[in-house]
This record gives sequence, C-alpha cells and structure tokens, in this order.
Amino acid sequence: MPFFQPEDEFIHDGWERYKVLLNKVSNHGLPPLLEIQFFYNGLQSNTKMIIDDIAGEALISKNLEEAHKLLDEMLSNHYQWQSKKNPTKKNA
Repeated sequence: MPFFQPEDEFIHDGWERYKVLLNKVSNHGLPPLLEIQFFYNGLQSNTKMIIDDIAGEALISKNLEEAHKLLDEMLSNHYQWQSKKNPTKKNA
C-alpha cells in the first residue's frame, strides 16, 4: 500500500489521509507495525526529522500504540490550534 507525502502537505494532513486510506482497505493484511513503517517511509525527509524530534527518537522505533498516540496528538493539536486561531463568527 504505497503512501507518499506531497511536498506541500502538512504532517497532520498526511496522517489523516493515511488513516482514511487504511480504513478504505481494512482487509489490507499488513502487520500493525508495517502500517507505521509504510507511513513513515512515505514522508518527506524534513517531516521525518520533525516527527522524530517530537517523538524523542525515530518514530518507527516506537510500538504501534505509542506511534498512533503521537500522530493522533499532533492531529488533535493542529485542530485545536486552528479553532483558537479562527474562531467561528457569530451572525447577529
């Protein structure tokens, strides 16, 4: 199951897109740790460095649960930051 991060795609967008891809082919038969490895290997080099820095080590050295938690937190933090940055306007 190939995954490649376009140069202009943010980490959180890539992770969200990859999760949708995995859900679409839920019978992919990949061992769980390969799910993270395929995602990681498809990332741009600079994105790998950012994720590894946040993780405190290479993402692929984490177990599946730790890796998912880290990436899901990054996704959640992005959405929380976006909602604070762009609050919903109320119409009068």
